[in-house]
Amino acid sequence: MAKSKIEVEAKARVADPERVERLLSGMGSALDEIDFADAYYVPVATEGYSFHRFRLRRTGERAVVTAKQKVGSAGVEANREHEFEVSDPEAFDAFARLFGFKVLLAKRKHGRRWKMEPATVELIEVDGLGHFVEVEILIESESEIEAARNRVIEILQSLGVDQESIEPAPYTQLLYQKLQGQSTPTATESK
Repeated sequence: MAKSKIEVEAKARVADPERVERLLSGMGSALDEIDFADAYYVPVATEGYSFHRFRLRRTGERAVVTAKQKVGSAGVEANREHEFEVSDPEAFDAFARLFGFKVLLAKRKHGRRWKMEPATVELIEVDGLGHFVEVEILIESESEIEAARNRVIEILQSLGVDQESIEPAPYTQLLYQKLQGQSTPTATESK
């Protein structure tokens, strides 16, 4: 059985996406356009927002189920990712609902992706939340987390993003608060 990877990532709000795109085009290798439609499932009995969830992501003809397990401390996120592809997302949705899950919320993010070794960098728009830059590095073991975190921060700084601009709250939490009519915290308020 393949061991799951650890994803070390950070995201920050972007006020000037064109400037960040120019920087990325000069520093990284363009990969592809992305358009992800995500549904987040929680147990039916869940009231309010929950970090205990899994995601069904659809992109084109592909669908992948992902659950993330937090590894390490706060700051730049580190999560062990458990995921698998499904051939029939509608059947999976029906299966999840039959066995006691509901969709907490849906999220759509679209934009572009670049490679800046060893990271993947996305400049995206999350519908309802605005523009973000995300930096992600996949690693094998927890002993690599600190070096990966440092590289993530270094890449963000090279794009003109300071550490105070990093958004620690998950998109799902920000979207949930918005749907509930709550104000979304700034990066410093949600720490």
